[in-house]
Amino acid sequence: MTCFFQLLKLRGAGKVFIARADGRIVGCISVAYRSVFVDGKPQRVGYVGDLKVHPSFQGSRVALKLTQALFGYAMRQDVDLYFCVVASGNEKAFSFLQGRLGIPPLQFVGRFRVSEILTST
Repeated sequence: MTCFFQLLKLRGAGKVFIARADGRIVGCISVAYRSVFVDGKPQRVGYVGDLKVHPSFQGSRVALKLTQALFGYAMRQDVDLYFCVVASGNEKAFSFLQGRLGIPPLQFVGRFRVSEILTST
């Protein structure tokens, strides 16, 4: 668990939301803020990530409640742009993020590819 929070700190200042059931953590989502350039001008943006729900609670309202809590918080911040990354083929996530039940709809803005360079064999 400590490594998870250390990684979040590397992303920038932010907040983690957790869901509990019977004293156990059953889900989480996070937002991290940083300054980037948008159209050549510095702007503070939010990166939404780490939406995770324990397998026993998938199909429940845990993901919805976490996402609603995060976006409720986000709307009170002085930030106009939020982004997230959803892996290609993750149809559950794509359908979940279509702007229902108080979740703002996300716009698809592009794809990115990850390449690797092996320096040894």
